[in-house]
Amino acid sequence: LLKLCCLLFGGTSGNSFFCTEAPTLAHHKLRRDFPEPGDCVYAGRVDGQENGCDGATEGLFVTRPTETAGIFSVTAMFLFPQPRWKIAAWAWPHILRLAHLGEKCIKWLLNRPGIAELRELDAQHYIVLAVSCTKRGPPLLPANCANGDCVKDPTVIAIQAGEASGFSKWCRFEGLGKQKFNLAQYLRDFMACMGHKLATYSEMDGRPLVYYQCAVRRTDWERVREQFHE
Repeated sequence: LLKLCCLLFGGTSGNSFFCTEAPTLAHHKLRRDFPEPGDCVYAGRVDGQENGCDGATEGLFVTRPTETAGIFSVTAMFLFPQPRWKIAAWAWPHILRLAHLGEKCIKWLLNRPGIAELRELDAQHYIVLAVSCTKRGPPLLPANCANGDCVKDPTVIAIQAGEASGFSKWCRFEGLGKQKFNLAQYLRDFMACMGHKLATYSEMDGRPLVYYQCAVRRTDWERVREQFHE
């Protein structure tokens, strides 16, 4: 399919998929329920100019459910280097063949062996955490961090129950900017005090979460969950 694209539209990068073996910067974005509920959009872009690439460097896939359960409509769009093409008459039958090959490739991609297992892993890859109640104000952070970065409030509170864990001094957490509390930031600071570097996210599948929610990788959370609860 890539070689036929190069033959019809010019360029050489499609002969080996990537036009260079050197490390290449690429951008990828996945959005669910966009542009409409039930849709899934995947976009990718490669900085081809820096590496002398002359083939397709941008692509967009829009997957949309149909009226038949389990059947989806996929639209694939690619950006080629030439803004205008003058295609000879002999090429038109091959362009039709190219469209059929593209359809076969997409069908194989979405139904290839092991894809069901990958989708199941994807559905369980992240977990969304939430704080249910903060009636007494923002939660506390250990004030005796090794680097002192967690000390947000000069008023330190002594909590006797924390002495067994080595955290007897606590302070109020203050949010960033106008937002008084953000669970993603709080959890990062809290786990840093515990000696763990935890990646937290304020978005899930391209959708922003409310301030009292955050997403983390399930494996990362299972690794620190017991210590966090203690």
